[in-house]
Order: sequence, then structure tokens, then C-alpha cells
Amino acid sequence: MLGPGSAQDSASWMRVFEMMMSYNPDIVIPEHGHSGSSERAWADTYNNIKYMRAEVSEILDQNSDIQDAINIDQSRFKYLKVYERMARRSAQSFFSHIEFE
Repeated sequence: MLGPGSAQDSASWMRVFEMMMSYNPDIVIPEHGHSGSSERAWADTYNNIKYMRAEVSEILDQNSDIQDAINIDQSRFKYLKVYERMARRSAQSFFSHIEFE
């Protein structure tokens, strides 16, 4: 989950993640949570960013607002360590950034 802060370019995050994973790392150490396999990193990080970008893009295509973004069902990522604290804030950040892409 991307939290609030200056590094909000989720499209760039995806490109950088893909580049990093092209090195086929055995272990990935995330900023939040525990280190794990590259498969775990894809599931926890990349898939979350990809999902949120798609959901927010759909909201924007429907001319909806940030409140709809806050209510995106992110329960598939509930197992993440920071889920409860970050899900709604992450949705706001995605919306705020993607809105002006």
C-alpha cells in the first residue's frame, strides 16, 4: 500500500518494481512488513498498486469523487500489516495523484 507522502507516482512505482523484479531476487525486503520471496512481493505490492490504479481509474471514468475512492473494497489486502491504518489514506492518495495524470 502506498501511504501518503511525496512518492505518490504509482505508475512509476510499477515500472520501478518491474525493473527491480527483472533481477530475479530471492528475497525482497519491503518498507512495511516482513521480508519474503519475489512472489510475495508481487502479491503484496505490485498487485495492490495495479488493483488500486484500476479501481481509481474506473471511479474517475465515472466522474465520481474521492469519497468513492475511499470506499474501494480493499479487503483482498486485509492481511497486510498496515491495512487497517493505511487502506483509506492510500485510496485518497491514489485518487489525488491519478486524477491529475
